[in-house]
Amino acid sequence: YASKSITITQATPTLTFTASTSVLTYNGSAQNIGTISYDGDGKFYYVVSTSTTAPSTGWTEASSGTTIKSSAATAATYYVYLKSAAGTNYVAASATSKGSKAIGKANGSGSISMTGWTYGNAVTNPTVTSNPNNTSVTYEWYPEDGLPAGTISKPGSTSDVGTYTVRAIFGETANYKSYTTSLVSFNISKRPVTFTAKT
Repeated sequence: YASKSITITQATPTLTFTASTSVLTYNGSAQNIGTISYDGDGKFYYVVSTSTTAPSTGWTEASSGTTIKSSAATAATYYVYLKSAAGTNYVAASATSKGSKAIGKANGSGSISMTGWTYGNAVTNPTVTSNPNNTSVTYEWYPEDGLPAGTISKPGSTSDVGTYTVRAIFGETANYKSYTTSLVSFNISKRPVTFTAKT
């Protein structure tokens, strides 16, 4: 019988990223974004980045089934890149994006307080008692009727006596959505009349 040789070529490995099914929002920490898998026999690497192109640095060796975290604690879309070296039975796999996972912005929050003044006295200003957005705050002023009446200018020292309302708007940031507080009320009270008797 004539002999024949058979060549078994190296197979192409499968590299996979399975994104977490959880809805992720900013919490100040890096978060688990999914797992990676690999069926080859060479070394296996991953990197997580907010870039849409594969980074040249920052690669970490891993094993199949590894849970990976976002590369930062900020709200962003994180892209997962995988690659592998050649092994005995599998060829190398070049760096390729295998999917992404977004971490959304957290809901903003905040609160204000406001005290009134006596007609003719110095005007007081709202006090921000909470501002996790760590951003600038704007204010909207309203008459006692509130929102349906529409905004007005900030009352002054000699504005009409009565009840007014104000709310604070905390601007959107990289990690927080904008937030608007409820209306808080304050009063401009009547000034006592002082009489001086003639002597």
